[in-house]
Amino acid sequence: MVKRVGLISGLILFTFLTCHLINLSFGLSSVAALEEARQLLMWFWFTWIGTGVLMASMFTHLALGLHALYRHNTLRMTMTDTV
Repeated sequence: MVKRVGLISGLILFTFLTCHLINLSFGLSSVAALEEARQLLMWFWFTWIGTGVLMASMFTHLALGLHALYRHNTLRMTMTDTV
């Protein structure tokens, strides 16, 4: 269950980052293209539902990462942690 929650929160963050970086790539051509793409790509994240989903996934992903560090007796990475 914890792995599934981590995967879902990671995919939400990855989706936001992808939309954000694609939006920034439109800024290489012009500011007008950047603003036009922002309305198409980022509209969901500017709603209160999108903001709530993004914030919840950020805090969940952070908490799961800190919990994974707390579970280990040492900070040395094992071979399975590197994959």
